[in-house]
Amino acid sequence: MYLILPTEQQKQNARSEFNATAETVKNDVCHLIDWITKQPHLPTITDEELLAHCLLNCKNSLEKTKNRLETYFNTKAVMPEVFRNRDPLTEEIEKVCSISMYIPLPKLTPDGYRVIMLYISDDAKYTQLPPFNHFLKATLMSIDIMGKYDYPKGVIVVHDGKNISMEFVANAATEIHKLVLLAAVSKRTIFETSKGSHTPYIRSHKVTYFNNFPIKTLFQKSIPVRYRNLYFFNMNSATQIFLSIGKNFIKKDLANRIQILKNENDLCNVLPKEIVPRNYGGDELPLEVLREQWFDEVKSKRDFLIAAEDYVSDLSKRPEPTKNLGFEDLNGSFRKIEID
Repeated sequence: MYLILPTEQQKQNARSEFNATAETVKNDVCHLIDWITKQPHLPTITDEELLAHCLLNCKNSLEKTKNRLETYFNTKAVMPEVFRNRDPLTEEIEKVCSISMYIPLPKLTPDGYRVIMLYISDDAKYTQLPPFNHFLKATLMSIDIMGKYDYPKGVIVVHDGKNISMEFVANAATEIHKLVLLAAVSKRTIFETSKGSHTPYIRSHKVTYFNNFPIKTLFQKSIPVRYRNLYFFNMNSATQIFLSIGKNFIKKDLANRIQILKNENDLCNVLPKEIVPRNYGGDELPLEVLREQWFDEVKSKRDFLIAAEDYVSDLSKRPEPTKNLGFEDLNGSFRKIEID
C-alpha cells in the first residue's frame, strides 16, 4: 500500500473531533445503508468502509452525508465526460498521469491530515497537453481511491504552479466551456439538497461564465473531502489566471484559506519536513518518484475504479415532484428547473 494509513489512535482522534466513536460510526453506517436502499434512484452501496469515510468527511453528520451522497451520485449522472471510461490502463489516462497527478503524499501530518500535491511535470513542455477533462477525470479517480481506502482528518492541498502555461489555462477554459454547452444543449440539471434537510431539489444553472456550473457543484457539494488549507507557490501569470478560475469552484471560506508561498523552500515552513518531497527541501522521495508510485497504486485499484462507474443515480427512477410544497417539505421529491 502506497499510503501510510492512520493508526487506530489517529482514527479515534479524527472521530472524537466530531463526538463520534467506532460504535456510533458503525451504527450510523447501518442507518445510511438502510436509507440508500429506500431511494429508488440511488445505486446500491453496501461498502461500510467507504460510507464510514464519507461520514467522517461530513463531520459525522448523517444529514450532511445523505446530502453529499445524493448530490454526488446525481452529479455523476449528468457529468459522464469525467465519470465514465476510467480504466487507468487506457492511453487517455496513462498520458495525463505521466505528466500530472493529484498525488497524496505517503505520510500523514502529525495531527492526521493528508497532504495532496498538484503539479505538471517538466515533460509537459515537450508534449501536447491532453484535454482538461482528462486531467479532471484522473483527479477524481484519485479522490475516489482515497475516499475508499484512506481515513485522514482532512486534506491539505499544495499546488506547484511552475509549469502551468497559458496553453494549459486556455485548454482548461475551453473544456469547461464545452461542458457548459453540453449541459445546456442536453438540458441537463444538477441535483442539490436544501439547507437543513436531506431533501433533494434542483437549482437552475445559468450558462454564463463559470458561476452555477456543474463543476462548481461537484467540488463544493458533491465530493466528500474536507479541505483544511490550500498552498500555492511558483506563481506565474498563467497560474494567477488558473487560480482566479479555480476560486469560482470552491466555497468562499476555503478561498480565504488559500496561501501564496514565496517559493518552494517555504513549504517546509508550513508542513513537517519529513513528509515534504526531497526536491522541495524535505526528506521524502522526490515528487516524480511519488507520482510513479501513486500511479502504480491507481492501476492496482483498476477493478474498483471500473466498478465505481456504476455507482450513479438512475434519474429516470427519481420520485416525481410534489407540487405546492416548500423545499423543506418535499420528503425526497425533486423540484426541477430545466435550462432553456
